[in-house]
Amino acid sequence: MPNLAENGQILAKIYVNPVTERLCRKMGSLPETGNSDKAASGRSKTSVLGGVNRFVLGLNRAQKRVVLIVGDSALILLSFWLALALRYGSFSFAEFLDLGWILPVLVVAGIGVFWVLGLYKTLVRSIENRLVAIIAFGSAVLATILATAAFTDYDLFVPRSVPFIFGFVLTCLVTAFRAAGRSYYWRNVGGAVVREPVLIYGAGVSGTQLAAALQGGRDYQVLGFIDDDPTLHGNFVHGKRIYPPKRLGELIAKNNVRRVLMAIPSAAPLERRAVIDRLKRAGVRIQTVPAFMDIVSGRANPDDLVEVQIEELLGRVPVLPNPQLIQASIAGKTVMVTGAGGSIGSELCRQILSAGPKAIVLFEMSEVAIYNIEKDLADLAKLRGLGHVPVHCVLGSVTDRDHVRKVIADYQVATIYHAAAYKHVPIVEINGLEGARNNIIGTRVVAEEADLGGVERFVMVSTDKAVRPTNVMGATKRFAELVIQRQQQRARKTVYAIVRFGNVLGSSGSVIPLFRSQIHRGGPVTLTHPDIIRYFMTITEAAQLVIQAGSLAKGGELFVLDMGEPVKIHELARMMIELSGLKVKNEENPDGDVEIRIVGLRSGEKLYEELFLAEETLPTLHEKIMRANEPQVSPALLEKAMGQLEQALRSRDSAKAVQAMCVVVEDFRAVQAAS
Repeated sequence: MPNLAENGQILAKIYVNPVTERLCRKMGSLPETGNSDKAASGRSKTSVLGGVNRFVLGLNRAQKRVVLIVGDSALILLSFWLALALRYGSFSFAEFLDLGWILPVLVVAGIGVFWVLGLYKTLVRSIENRLVAIIAFGSAVLATILATAAFTDYDLFVPRSVPFIFGFVLTCLVTAFRAAGRSYYWRNVGGAVVREPVLIYGAGVSGTQLAAALQGGRDYQVLGFIDDDPTLHGNFVHGKRIYPPKRLGELIAKNNVRRVLMAIPSAAPLERRAVIDRLKRAGVRIQTVPAFMDIVSGRANPDDLVEVQIEELLGRVPVLPNPQLIQASIAGKTVMVTGAGGSIGSELCRQILSAGPKAIVLFEMSEVAIYNIEKDLADLAKLRGLGHVPVHCVLGSVTDRDHVRKVIADYQVATIYHAAAYKHVPIVEINGLEGARNNIIGTRVVAEEADLGGVERFVMVSTDKAVRPTNVMGATKRFAELVIQRQQQRARKTVYAIVRFGNVLGSSGSVIPLFRSQIHRGGPVTLTHPDIIRYFMTITEAAQLVIQAGSLAKGGELFVLDMGEPVKIHELARMMIELSGLKVKNEENPDGDVEIRIVGLRSGEKLYEELFLAEETLPTLHEKIMRANEPQVSPALLEKAMGQLEQALRSRDSAKAVQAMCVVVEDFRAVQAAS
């Protein structure tokens, strides 16, 4: 049979208020606090305190408001008495009661003023500057009422200094009352949940806003701020100290910090990169508030936390777009984007929407993709106040000549950005016929119908995999480039251009989302080769440069975007693991968190990609856009290869399709012969 202490522990889990407690005592089931057994007595007291806590925290909003009103009433009287005592040196309780009518008037007036100011609508658990301001203003109003009463009623004998002392004391006591309530709440409710200790890097406006938001939540406990400004070191914000960066390692180790929150949204890219690199070396997970422009535009809130984007560590500083080049081919025109639901196509649509088009035609095979981009454009237009831009959703394949012709004619398309392509190397490698049909035949269909339909400008999106290709996808894109250059020779009106660039960060099929998913699952991160390298660019910058390059075209140019320095993918994987606050697991660190596993090159995959067939390049008006001076094939040879390809597609002969591509993609022929 359980002893009294055990009974007390059991019943402490059952009763929820003092009524139930008294009932239990009458039944003899709960031990009295006078038990001679010290341990049992301590546990009994704990149970009683637990019951009190549950009773207080179980009060509804109206009941809590009554408690606050009663407390404030007592504090108003206490403040008045203290003000008199401070003025006279001492003031007895009997003398205080002799003041008569002013006491109830002061209480009623005080509660009324605080009520009108909204003091009782503010949650006690979230003390803010606004709350202190309300208390101070209400106290000042009440002090004014007291001064007026003392001035009009000479029997009160209230010295002129007393209302000032009263207002100050009341502000302090009511604020302390709220602070004590907040402390009680977090000790008994918030304290029940283990809050993760975090540091905030940046003690500016964003950092203080973030700290205030986190202090009202139950997830994080802000230990302090880190800031590069030496004039701030040692100061306090929201009661938290500001430390220099050199203390970062010490604070992390001492407090077992696993996460640091960056709050420097307006910092220059190089400055942000230096901070991220410093935090990365500290072995913590890094999260950041959104970029300053996203906060200003309303796309994000200052207290939103997002993962640090890997592009911030890749050494590339994007160049701001030239508005004239962006608008030249778009403003006031109907613009059509093929592959509008893809990674590049969808971002092209977003950039086009902001450049003032007459209308946008979304041409896409996937119903889900076209639905998503249409919704994104509607949200974007509303967010930026762009007004109504007609967006036409057209389902279809670029290989359907009649359909393409009708769409161009019906909507009177002036500019086409051709982004429709099968691009995933391993998938196209085993589906070569469909890759050739979509990427080559589809490009020819849209390009020819653009000229027949009177389109002013046609821009094709290409890839660095078209340079000396070792896979079917790259060969189809190189073939398509040659098709566009040949079409320019036959065009009556349309200006054609090709824009070639490397990998896009975060696009579908990119290693970035793949690595992120693998890290989230605990690894391993799979890498095809330890020495593989790639060029990277953000989706936004790629889309902007595609539009600008198209505006620079005079006819048939092949533009290549400056991709910066290539990135070693093994290093990229390591950085992503460290950004997540984890450590790479390898022979040197067998106790690490995530392993990087080498799985071998896939079919057709190269160790490195190139951007040019020939070394000679020509500059353009844009510093990040170059013009490639590459050899073209003869029209007769291209027509021969196209005829062979069409025959191979009709007969479903993959080998003949590859042979047809080898006719014009010479480097591809050498690879195929060697394999």
